[in-house]
Amino acid sequence: MRVLFLSPHADDAELWAGGTIASHPEWQIMHLILTGNSTPERSEEIKNAGRVLGVEAEVYHFEDTKLYESVEDIRELFEELQHGFAPELVFCPPAGDRHQDHQTVYEEARRAFRFCSMLGYDTPYNEPANRPTCYLPITKDNIGRKIEACRCYESQAHQPYMQPEVIESLARVRGCEIRTEFAEAVEVVRWIL
Repeated sequence: MRVLFLSPHADDAELWAGGTIASHPEWQIMHLILTGNSTPERSEEIKNAGRVLGVEAEVYHFEDTKLYESVEDIRELFEELQHGFAPELVFCPPAGDRHQDHQTVYEEARRAFRFCSMLGYDTPYNEPANRPTCYLPITKDNIGRKIEACRCYESQAHQPYMQPEVIESLARVRGCEIRTEFAEAVEVVRWIL
């Protein structure tokens, strides 16, 4: 299956779906980061996190916190991906995420990838009314790989949501909701069977 992970920022896919990425080595994955923050440190963090999960990211350098200023370029990029890579499943920020870059990516993804299944990441700290509608069980090994990938982002280590205990706790809560040890949750934007 061809699966596209859209990350408005470096670390988004690892934080929100790293366990799912680690759980599916059989998927043909494209990971697209829109605001790569072209510092050598950030580039190294992206490469290291990708190595942990076995996925190489394609990085663009749109301006952080101002993706709305590049909406036409983002739309064109997504449309090219729709016709070229032709994903069968797209992971993107959820509908209710309040971060302006996440909103832009969500809206343009809905527009460009309207003929495939789409899931919105679980971002409870950006979306207080978050109500997951789909759960993806993950193993203890894969939550460990997710945490290891997130640790690669040393420049973000000060963020509360990047703490290993927080990452593991959310996976435990989502797992508890479906009677398994660990899970990641998503919002179904569109599901095509």
